[in-house]
Amino acid sequence: IAKCYKVGGNVCVQILNSPVCRPLYYSDVAPVLLAYEARDVVYVDGTKQEISVKDLVDAHCEDRLGKVLIAEFIIPAEQYKNAFSYFVKYSLRGSIDFPIINFAGVYANKHVKLYVGAISTHVVELAETQAYIENDGKDFSVDECLKVAMDEMKRKDKVIRESGISIQVKRSTFHYVETLLAQLKANM
Repeated sequence: IAKCYKVGGNVCVQILNSPVCRPLYYSDVAPVLLAYEARDVVYVDGTKQEISVKDLVDAHCEDRLGKVLIAEFIIPAEQYKNAFSYFVKYSLRGSIDFPIINFAGVYANKHVKLYVGAISTHVVELAETQAYIENDGKDFSVDECLKVAMDEMKRKDKVIRESGISIQVKRSTFHYVETLLAQLKANM
């Protein structure tokens, strides 16, 4: 089998005969760093740069950065001094493993950032869900918010069949975002 696009090949091994690469973005760290609006100090082909984690993840997903060495992550500490954050990961085994799905959320200064990983080729920002929460503030309904989040994830996902898990089972894990939503409501 030829290498997949993620490691420099020309064939997607997750969806045989696919004309485009459809890998899922499995990172545990990326959703958290995106929720904190972190920046990176990186060396791209030997040149030091500071870029946003969003730009780094986008460039990585689109394979347009070349060789990158990540030197450090920078989280704007003052902005998140009294923040509440929560990360939840579900995987097939209780070890360090690729997630079936993961969620990261940060609440700071009346703003919410919510990200979900392992359902698309990029980490997905739940912008509509964020807006719903910010609009209602601490009085938001977890049940109603869950409907917004589920709908948003279903529209933005690019779920593919993975080894050991069907697409239907993968999509059934979307409801686990309720854990994150309940934690945010309890800590607003």
